[in-house]
Amino acid sequence: MRVLVIAALATCAAAATRPAIVGRSTGVLARDVEKPTVTKALALRGGADLTPETFCTMMTVVYGGFGVFLGTLGVDVCFGPNSPVSYFTECGDCGVWFARMLGATMTLLFSSPMWAGVSAAALAKAMLPLNVYYLINFIYAAAFCETTKDSKNAVLPFNLWWTQVAIGAGLLVANKMVIA
Repeated sequence: MRVLVIAALATCAAAATRPAIVGRSTGVLARDVEKPTVTKALALRGGADLTPETFCTMMTVVYGGFGVFLGTLGVDVCFGPNSPVSYFTECGDCGVWFARMLGATMTLLFSSPMWAGVSAAALAKAMLPLNVYYLINFIYAAAFCETTKDSKNAVLPFNLWWTQVAIGAGLLVANKMVIA
């Protein structure tokens, strides 16, 4: 697992520091090619602008909302074995404590452009490696972690971490589009 995480973070770091080759025969670098703006692509379909501020709002809604529940009621009440939104089949005292701390951190960090004057563009850049890391861990929880399988109370008939994989993948794509 560690090797996978390190490889993913190294790939993100390399991609962020080196220009990509667009054409093999022409040797044109990505920085030399005019990129269509995300705003134009979304406007064609009547959608909203995908700006760093919009992306940070998306992160706040998803992870900040998750964080409010973790930070206030705890993982055992909201996402534990007796919850209809059961992500875990067991959860100990240390897990509850850590989830409360993580919940507060996620809520405050992702909403910081809205209340603390943090640059949304800078936060969006900082979120790229974290979103890669989140997605890897969501896949681990969905496919390999024993305490996330076979919940009897989950509202859906499958492991709810698979929904987090889909959400995490969508946010990762949006993150990449915003900082490109």
